[in-house]
Amino acid sequence: MSVGIDLKVMKQFVLFGRRMMPIIFFCCVVVITVMTIIPSAALPKTLIFWDKAQHVLAFATLSLFGSLAYPSKTKLIYASLFVYGISIEIVQKYGTRTHVGDVHDLLADTIGIFAGFVIYFAACKIRQHFGSK
Repeated sequence: MSVGIDLKVMKQFVLFGRRMMPIIFFCCVVVITVMTIIPSAALPKTLIFWDKAQHVLAFATLSLFGSLAYPSKTKLIYASLFVYGISIEIVQKYGTRTHVGDVHDLLADTIGIFAGFVIYFAACKIRQHFGSK
C-alpha cells in the first residue's frame, strides 16, 4: 500500500496559507501589543520568563510572519518592526505604571527581527533548492 500526496490538495493548502498569513501577522501584532502594555500580573505565569527572551521570540515571530505575509516588502516590514519596537518602549516608559522602557529591550527586539529574517531567508533558499529539482 503506497501513500501518495494529492498535489492539488497540497497546492490549495499552500494558497490558503498565503491568503491567511496577513491575518495571522496582524493578529500577532495585536496580541503582542496587548501583552506589552497590560500589567505583568495579568499575564499567565507560563508566559513570564526572561524578559529579553520574550522580546526576541516575539519579534522573531513578527519578522517571520511579516515576511511570509508580504514577501515583496520585507525591508519595509523589518524597518516598521524596528519603529514598532521603539514605540513599545516609549509607551512602556511613559504610558504604563507596570512596565519600564528599556534600550536593552529594543536591542532584543532587533535581534528578534534579524532572527526572523534569517529563518525566512533560509526557508526561501531551501525552497529554491528543492523547488528547482
